[in-house]
Amino acid sequence: MMRNVLLSSCGVKTACHILRTPLVSAFPLTLCGAAGHTLIELVANSGGRLSENVLVPYVLIPLTLILADLHRRGIVHRQIKPEHTLCQIEAGLVTLVDFSEAVNKNQRCLNNRAGSLEYMAPEVLNKPTAEEIFHQVLYNGMSEEELPQYDEKADVWSLGVLAFEALTGCQPFLADSPVEMGRLQRELLTELDGAGNPLLFSGRNQLSGEARSFLLHALQLDPINRSSAERLLQHPLLQRYWPRYQSTQHATRLAAAAGARGAGASTTIAITPTTIGTSAITLTTAGNGQVAAVAAAAAAVAAAAAAAAASRTAGGGTSSCAAPAAAQKTNLLVAAPLQFPVR
Repeated sequence: MMRNVLLSSCGVKTACHILRTPLVSAFPLTLCGAAGHTLIELVANSGGRLSENVLVPYVLIPLTLILADLHRRGIVHRQIKPEHTLCQIEAGLVTLVDFSEAVNKNQRCLNNRAGSLEYMAPEVLNKPTAEEIFHQVLYNGMSEEELPQYDEKADVWSLGVLAFEALTGCQPFLADSPVEMGRLQRELLTELDGAGNPLLFSGRNQLSGEARSFLLHALQLDPINRSSAERLLQHPLLQRYWPRYQSTQHATRLAAAAGARGAGASTTIAITPTTIGTSAITLTTAGNGQVAAVAAAAAAVAAAAAAAAASRTAGGGTSSCAAPAAAQKTNLLVAAPLQFPVR
């Protein structure tokens, strides 16, 4: 049963309206007010590109979490791009919008070309349009299931293009037709420059080795070799910034909880640093300074968690701030700022 609420990254319920449409009958569409700037606006306001230490913890990690959860539900968005990614950097919140092309692959075939050409995966480029499929099925007596299909890995390609654009300020693939786009993708990813790097990275000195590795995992021409969103959560690039993402989420949740209590009376809030094996920290706050104090305390707790994790890692142990492994099955509806109805 669908609930008419959204769960943000701090677990706060937000009112929304749900519509069912004939075109997207597999799941409802949500219409609600969403705060933040689009990623393309954020890049423009940041001098034309984002640094790695801003993009990864505040945009890339939460967006990858959203995609991993969508894909576990069988939903393929098919329109991942900066214009559809709303960001609240100060709160570490990301909202994915425009599900007009989204499909539940368990209920409908993914066999038609959809999305924006610049962010379209190779396996989507060579598919017919919905109208062409209609004529093939109608005049050739074919079944839709007989046509070649693709899956959620198409979203991962779009994520890689989005990340490249945000880090460099340039769109990696620009062409006027699907045929030209396919040729350009193959050229930039398979041909090497003088240093032995794919032409896609030629002259891109601002990209770290980890960033290049992440992009190559997401931008594999063959979807069989392309990482899933779940797998990308374990990539070293995202792992390195995971403590910073966690600290922002702690602060946002606690600030929201403090705000919900009201600003009138003194309140004692117990902050449990779940990533540290120590006792809870109790902070007494009052009046209008409540939210700021709680956020500051949360940041202190998260900093201690990061230090403890680094110490354990240096000693040969594993970091408690690591991204959720597949076996851990974290409730991503709370861990990530998901902006779509939950079952």
